[in-house]
Amino acid sequence: MGGEAQGDLWTQTDSPGAADLWSGAADGGACPDLEAYRKTIELSSLIPWSCDPNGGMIELDAKWSRFTGTSSIMSRGEWLKCLHPDEMARVDAQFAKALSLGRRLDQEHRVRMQDGSYRWFRSRAAPQRTANGVIQRWHGTSEDIQGRKTTELRLHWLAHHDALTGLPNRVLFQSELQQVLSESTDSEGKFGLLVMDLDDFKQVNDQLGHDAGDALLVAVASALAEVAPGVARTGGDEFACIVRGRDTAQSMRRMMAAIFARMDQPLEFAGLTQTIRLTLGGAFFPEHGEDAREMLKSADIALYEAKSRGGGQARLFESGMRKRLQKHSSMLSLARHALETDAVVPFYQPKVNLLSGCVEGFEALLRWDHVRLGHQLPHSISAAFEHPQLALAIGERMLQLVIADIRAWRSSGLAFGRIAINASSAEISNEYYADKVLDCLARSQIPPSDLEIEVVENVFIGRSGDQVDRTLRTLSEAGVTIALDDFGTGFASLTHLRRFPVDVLKIDRSFVSTLGDERADQAIVNALVGMAHSLGIDTVAEGVETEAQAECLRSFGCMRGQGFLFGKAVPAACVAEQVSKIPASGSRSSLLASS
Repeated sequence: MGGEAQGDLWTQTDSPGAADLWSGAADGGACPDLEAYRKTIELSSLIPWSCDPNGGMIELDAKWSRFTGTSSIMSRGEWLKCLHPDEMARVDAQFAKALSLGRRLDQEHRVRMQDGSYRWFRSRAAPQRTANGVIQRWHGTSEDIQGRKTTELRLHWLAHHDALTGLPNRVLFQSELQQVLSESTDSEGKFGLLVMDLDDFKQVNDQLGHDAGDALLVAVASALAEVAPGVARTGGDEFACIVRGRDTAQSMRRMMAAIFARMDQPLEFAGLTQTIRLTLGGAFFPEHGEDAREMLKSADIALYEAKSRGGGQARLFESGMRKRLQKHSSMLSLARHALETDAVVPFYQPKVNLLSGCVEGFEALLRWDHVRLGHQLPHSISAAFEHPQLALAIGERMLQLVIADIRAWRSSGLAFGRIAINASSAEISNEYYADKVLDCLARSQIPPSDLEIEVVENVFIGRSGDQVDRTLRTLSEAGVTIALDDFGTGFASLTHLRRFPVDVLKIDRSFVSTLGDERADQAIVNALVGMAHSLGIDTVAEGVETEAQAECLRSFGCMRGQGFLFGKAVPAACVAEQVSKIPASGSRSSLLASS
């Protein structure tokens, strides 16, 4: 019932009852000019009304009848039936309280119109008293506030919901979490908290654009709402929901299973149809936290644990996870500090021809200089290599340092062979990595054949396979050698070896270390070498520490080795000395003597 929607009704001159509102005033005051009053009411959005001291009989201006289709004179019960059913009890209680205390009334409620729709009104009233203070009558107005209320409700909704997906946002979710916590604390009840995160969401944004990313979030939100009542989008690609039930653990397991089952069904977004992977983390109240902050932290730790295990799975919080997270955070902090202080430095370990003893190159291995402990191995900051930004930053720094060393060795005339550098999954999956490497080589006037890029098998797995293929082919076609590191321990297959440009297989040290003892490992290494040769791929054995291992490798046809038998990793300044220690040619005995 609003002026903007039904303005023609405000101009009606028929306003019976308006004069009645002021007639018979017991305090003897003068009656206002009725015609002027009537005109004022006609032009106003207010609907005047009055009732007896007990609110038993209510008289309203004729506008009320035209809008609602009801009588202008009705009992309190009849008037209440004109309101929205959800608000009858509240409005009646507020009305009764005002009547009993003799205080002004000010309330908002929805009124049913003739067409069955509801509009928001604000009703205000004040008592008219006799000279002795006795309430003789109540006078009030009802004002159409549909426009303002709609805007107000919309703003409130936006403040508590995600505009993209329509789900509750972090503010509303935390409010509901706090309410559930209070209820559970009072009743000694239990509940579960589940947090969710999309796997590879950044890749969707990077490869398909943010519009596709938004469409994916909407599709995921809709799918989650089907199986997880009350699910909220708490930020980015993160979602959360509260899990309740008589058996909380069982309810949590059912919820997780339902979510995974729904995500196994392909989703349609941005003209695509594909399945989406989610990673889940869960925590229970009160075991894993007694307040909202601790509950969320525990669930997030469980989520991180699931992410660190490859994603696409669910984990429930355990106490040991907190220590692992602290260690992880410490590693990231150390890695950032190493970058900020230029503490990252490459060491070089030789690769040797097992027949001649000739140095055919080096592998650049990351070290970082601790202010008290000296040079540290990369495992002390291993978490950084799984962190997208840090992995790229460390890789770029190592590339710059290695290229600078290569340039210095070339200038001095040192025959260093080929230098291998490890590239993380984040680098190989980055669309700019190949161009960055080739540009760095070109600016330093170094031929691409001086460089070898080592990658691990897991870069071939996942949605970034096409980008990995483009990166490796760009490097390979430019003359950079591609090596597959730690072969035999991951997920690479003959299909991957045929698809991707691989020049070298590095046989993992776990097979080499037991060559003299384990027949199974001997058979595996022999098979790997034979397979590589049949594909036209060179082999390098890692972790060679004894002459017996070297002899076994030679017998299999593996002509190159790397390990402590030939030398440890040394700083760039010691590479020339390392080259001179290992003969350019010679017998096996001279090779052993030099080591």
